Amino acid sequence: MELIPLIHFFVRAFAGVFVILDPFGASSHFLALTSQHPASVKKNMAKKACMVALGILIFFSLSGGALFKYFGLTLAALKIAGGILLFTIALGMLYGKRTGAKTTPEEEKEHIGLEDITVIPMAIPILSGPGAITTVMVLAGEAQTPMKLLMVLLAILVSIVICYLVLANSVVILNLLKTTGVKILTRIMGLIMSVIAVQFVINGVADILPTLIKRLN
Repeated sequence: MELIPLIHFFVRAFAGVFVILDPFGASSHFLALTSQHPASVKKNMAKKACMVALGILIFFSLSGGALFKYFGLTLAALKIAGGILLFTIALGMLYGKRTGAKTTPEEEKEHIGLEDITVIPMAIPILSGPGAITTVMVLAGEAQTPMKLLMVLLAILVSIVICYLVLANSVVILNLLKTTGVKILTRIMGLIMSVIAVQFVINGVADILPTLIKRLN
């Protein structure tokens, strides 16, 4: 396989995974949930949350094909449904409203003070929510070769590493960016995600269109 198409696929996969993880938006939730913990504990929590999220995303990226067959689903259907789901999340990011894929302020208040918030709600659903799981499954489904699948896994790994670095240094980053800076970055990621979501739908329609034409003839 040529190197350039492989790099292009990795860049597209990385962009899709990174924007849906939204580490800068997640950092504000992380700070709220770990407000009572010292910096050293926060770093350990960030590491555990990212490790759990990494395991979840890798699992769904590798098992997506088996799930398709078990439930009788097609990749085209997942692309269309996933694109619609991602677009609703992107709209929430663009307008500064968190969707159901994230936690509500009430849920955060409920978890503040609990000993371990790394699995729920940080790993699930803040990092590896429905949008992230759908994204990696679609990307893995589009990976027609082992090398492309490896690029998807690499994109997940790099995105999670960046998430850890952002969460572990969330106090410093948020002090630098301020609330306005985080909102701007979240809106930019929402814009990128909306484009990716529309492309997912276009790809899904293109995949299923020949079958629909045959049925109509």
